[in-house]
Amino acid sequence: MLAQLSGCAGIICSPAVEERNAPHRLPIFIRDVEDVALHSSDELIVVSRRLPTAIDVTRAGRMGEQAIAALPDMPGAELGPVISSAGRWWLSRMGDHQKGSSLFFVSGGEQIQQKELTLEGPLMWLPVRGSEPRGLLVFVGAEQPSLIIEEATPSGTKPLGEFPWWQDGTSLTIWPSRLWSAEALGGGRFVIAAVDGPRGNRSLRMRTVGGGTTTEVTLPCRIADQPIATAVDGKGRLAIVGLSEKKEVVAMIVDVDRPGTADCRAISPPDEVSALVWIATHTVVWTGDRFIAAWIRDDGGVRACDLRELRTAPLIVDIGEDADAGRPLRQLVQKNADDTVTFLWRDRSGNFITREMPNDLNAYALMTEIRRLFCAALGS
Repeated sequence: MLAQLSGCAGIICSPAVEERNAPHRLPIFIRDVEDVALHSSDELIVVSRRLPTAIDVTRAGRMGEQAIAALPDMPGAELGPVISSAGRWWLSRMGDHQKGSSLFFVSGGEQIQQKELTLEGPLMWLPVRGSEPRGLLVFVGAEQPSLIIEEATPSGTKPLGEFPWWQDGTSLTIWPSRLWSAEALGGGRFVIAAVDGPRGNRSLRMRTVGGGTTTEVTLPCRIADQPIATAVDGKGRLAIVGLSEKKEVVAMIVDVDRPGTADCRAISPPDEVSALVWIATHTVVWTGDRFIAAWIRDDGGVRACDLRELRTAPLIVDIGEDADAGRPLRQLVQKNADDTVTFLWRDRSGNFITREMPNDLNAYALMTEIRRLFCAALGS
């Protein structure tokens, strides 16, 4: 058997094996890039800032760059991520437009579509991932007071439910949207994870709303007042990734209908410190059979792991290095149509780097280590 393996050494130890999953630089020459999403293997959707408060959308690929949409000048606007799914992409932006509050949708597939909704009241906007544009509007009602949730699509808004809220002094407080994240559960239900609460008593809370349900629980995870990332699978389980007070990356997987069974644990090594900026450098996706979490260390290293069931510490895989930890993109890892994921980051020189990897990071890490030991033994 050793002889057989030795005969294959030229293939197994060939640099071409490493090249298959090697990082690659993207040919993006657009300035002031805010976000990038992979629309296909050779096409990107790039969001850039034309003016301090105006946004351009560009398709970039082998055929060059093509401007495809522009969002108007909107002071105080909050820009959502570019979401690419099932051959379609979309993004959203909420802010002041023409002396009122507005929500803009831009979506693309065979045709580019734009839609503006006029809103009322101080709102928080939580985009929900999927092939069709939609999300949740959150605002505080003056009576009771109450936290009011509405679903918003290009067709309009629909009330979903209300929750009790609190009041600090004479002001009704709602925390920044970067500390909140929403996912669709199916059947008209949504789940929201948020770091919120009265002053001095903030915690990680989970709320489900829509489909005739309205529930709220506090989750047993000591998480810092920092951005969180979420993903949901087809069985009603919610993965949440955030930071501890020590800047460790922590995660939990919650059965939305049985939240008491969830555990929270650090997934980054004890001596590792995650990058800390106003948007999350950490993210999590459901690939169809597993949750993949990824994050950027404060030294620019890009790391990832398969969360599995979180019963044991996950196996960490080094994805890349030299990431610009101060200017992260909104989606560090994206699910592909096949059994792969693509990691996407910006390096310190301003280049955009991708690396395609198999979904099963644990198997990849094991085979990489076996290959390294085998090739080293043959070399000796």
